[in-house]
Amino acid sequence: MDQCDAAAEGLLSITAINMREAAPFLALIGPEEAVSAGEIDLGFPAYYAELLQHGDLGSALAKLSGKFGLFLADRLLLKAFAGYLREGCKGVGRDARIERLLAEFLEKNAAHKVKEAAVRRFLEDYTRPNPEAFERFKRRFLLSDHPLNKGRFDSLNFDAALAAGDRAE
Repeated sequence: MDQCDAAAEGLLSITAINMREAAPFLALIGPEEAVSAGEIDLGFPAYYAELLQHGDLGSALAKLSGKFGLFLADRLLLKAFAGYLREGCKGVGRDARIERLLAEFLEKNAAHKVKEAAVRRFLEDYTRPNPEAFERFKRRFLLSDHPLNKGRFDSLNFDAALAAGDRAE
C-alpha cells in the first residue's frame, strides 16, 4: 500500500493495531471508509488553514468531508476491549473460548498432570471479565503509567469498558 492508498483508506489502514502494544498515535484524523485522493486534496488545505489560524480543532474538522472524523486512542481501546468482553468473556463466545482453550490444553498431553475438571474451573475463572486485564491493556496501549500521561486517562476504567460492551449488545 503506497502513501496515497494508506491515506485514502484512513481508519482501515490501522486495523492491524494490537491493544497489547503501544498505540502509534494519541489522536488520528481520517475516514472510516475509503475516500479519493481528490477528497484529501480538497479538504486538508482548508483544514490546516483553519487549524493554524484559529487553533480550533472542531472548526478545522468541519472543513473536511463528512467522511472524516477524529479517532482517539483511548476510545479505540475502549471499543476494542468492549468487543473482547462481548466476544470472549460473555455468553456463547465465552463458552466457545473455554472449550477451545480446554481442547488446546488436552491436546498438549498436559491432562495427565491436572484433571480436566480442575482445568475447566480455572478457565471459567480466567475467562471472566476483570479489571486487572483492562488495566494491563490500558498501560500497554496508552502508556498510561508514563509520567507525561499522568491523569490523562483516569476516566477510562473497567466500568466504562463494561458499559461500552453492554451498549453494543
